[in-house]
Amino acid sequence: MTDLEWDTLVLGAGVLGCATAYHVMRSDPDRRVLLLDRNPRPAQGNTRRSVALFRDLFTSSTNQALASSTIALFDHVEGELGHNLGLKRFGYYWMMDPGKLDDLRPVLEDLERHGSDLEIHDRSDVRALLGEHIELDPVPPLDRGPLGSVAGAVMARNAGTLSPSRLAGWFEMEFRALGGRVEYGFTVDRLVPESVRGNGFRVWEDGRVAAVEGASGRLRAREFVVAAGAMTPSLLDPLGVDSHVKPRTRQAFGLVGEGATALHERNGFPGGHLPVMVLPSAGVYLKPVGSQRMLLAGCADDLGRPFGLDEDPQPEAEFLRDQIRPVVEGYLPGMKGAEVKVSWAGQYHSNTIDGNPYVFKESNLTVVAGASGSGIMKSDAIGRVAAAVHLDQRSTELFDGHRMNVADLGIKGRKVAPEALII
Repeated sequence: MTDLEWDTLVLGAGVLGCATAYHVMRSDPDRRVLLLDRNPRPAQGNTRRSVALFRDLFTSSTNQALASSTIALFDHVEGELGHNLGLKRFGYYWMMDPGKLDDLRPVLEDLERHGSDLEIHDRSDVRALLGEHIELDPVPPLDRGPLGSVAGAVMARNAGTLSPSRLAGWFEMEFRALGGRVEYGFTVDRLVPESVRGNGFRVWEDGRVAAVEGASGRLRAREFVVAAGAMTPSLLDPLGVDSHVKPRTRQAFGLVGEGATALHERNGFPGGHLPVMVLPSAGVYLKPVGSQRMLLAGCADDLGRPFGLDEDPQPEAEFLRDQIRPVVEGYLPGMKGAEVKVSWAGQYHSNTIDGNPYVFKESNLTVVAGASGSGIMKSDAIGRVAAAVHLDQRSTELFDGHRMNVADLGIKGRKVAPEALII
């Protein structure tokens, strides 16, 4: 393939790269599109390491639109097309301290009035659902600062989990069916710039990306899409293109024991299933894995967690011991002594400004970044926006019919509200 010039090269076969490649082909079936990844199949990088949750509960209307339309696609693919995505709905139960609940109550009430499938619970409702399992006023751990009291919670029903590899695989399958090509095992070392005249790059001339280069050779194309997740800054920084995101490690720990089993067996939750629980302090969350009576614990630790690319991140036992356990055991005393059954780490590509994804174009380079933590649940919508940006279209129609101005997710014309519900 090294002697063939493509119309579009898409770098990264994670869920966002696969979704973008699919929607580029869907919008322009005659385009010669090649999807590249260093791994042997799709979704083998940080997509595979995701906790793979979805929800449509967001304070930003942009994030609401991206997530709700993508979740509608999940239902369509699994329910109507019969493709198994491993889709499971069990809801989100987001507990809050008094300050956060007071701040967000007007937004949550407005969402409820406009049809969002959620309920706002007060302190007594939380007690009724979780009973003796929840400590509403936890004792500060190890003489550290206090954990916030539970003032109430919001139950979001349109939420759950799915298989990220199956989702990315579906996008990749549909991309191939439209005539798209893939090449796995190709590691991109750098993007090669040149003048628009094609005779090397000079600072006084308009520049563009001409090719990607790696140990397997050089591939040329007219245009490029970078959807390389945490690797994005390392590819763009040498070009002087700001990705506006930074990589940072996130970790997950699967906890089992009597306390986890008791929570799974607790009755009274909508649908009869334990939901994802978000605790008031530090964004510590617990994802239920019912088949194993396990709770996956994680935390978006920001201050103190350095930015930096790590191609083989590992879970840290001391992080679980010193940061996550005190919060989990403070609110859920029955979880004391829970054993770790499984653990892993991956890397986010974090937008630290407003919590919304970035999709923008620089010369002939389209950048898709900043969606970590919610990229899977917004994947189809982000892919549609990215395809429209790549093809120089001003707007795109999301799966549910919502029309979105693609400049809203860009840099120069960005028009998004900061997101308050981030884990």
